[in-house]
Amino acid sequence: SEKVHCDQKTLKLLIKVSGGDLRRCITILQTAESVVGDESVTSDEVLEVAGVIPDDVPSKLLEACKLKNFSSFQQEAEETIAMGYPVLELLPGLVTLIVDEETFNDKQRSTMCIAIADAERNLIDGADEWLQLLNVLSTISQNCPRKE
Repeated sequence: SEKVHCDQKTLKLLIKVSGGDLRRCITILQTAESVVGDESVTSDEVLEVAGVIPDDVPSKLLEACKLKNFSSFQQEAEETIAMGYPVLELLPGLVTLIVDEETFNDKQRSTMCIAIADAERNLIDGADEWLQLLNVLSTISQNCPRKE
């Protein structure tokens, strides 16, 4: 038997990210354990091995868009792409943030979400991730309310 150590919180997260698939759960746990060695496996390792995009990634992108400065969101997009996060998996996080953002009105939200939906379709059809992400961020930035 393998003696992999982790707390209850990590086990619950492991079940969640594996979608209840026991084989995937075991694979994620074994891979995370091989990364940490003799130490306990934490939630961070599980998330990293499972390829889950951290919540702060879409948040940073949205905050950069709110600055209404192309170079700000371009730099954040470059960092996101460099980290290897798939844009197609990142976009739902942006949708959630946009829908929950109280400073956006319905027209702004719908324009932003349509741009995201178009980007998702384009990515599925094989479009370039970098260009699609920049297009989405540009649309979000253009539709963010001006800070007073």
